[in-house]
Amino acid sequence: MVPKIVNSPAFQTQRSAIFITWDEDYSGMRQGHFAAVEYNNHHSLARTIEDALQLPRLTNNDRFAYPMNEYWPQ
Repeated sequence: MVPKIVNSPAFQTQRSAIFITWDEDYSGMRQGHFAAVEYNNHHSLARTIEDALQLPRLTNNDRFAYPMNEYWPQ
């Protein structure tokens, strides 16, 4: 999939970035089925990364987004 994306005309001719995320599938995540209570979207992902790296907010969209903290055990 990544080669198809990076070789696409849109990726080749425009300012582009590709971000790949995944779960390592051991310890740090909740076990079994889990349904998030909070609504999450790409702003939530940005907010989570900003929180983890102690970065300032880029926009009000991520400032007011819920961080994805509920995916990790307390």
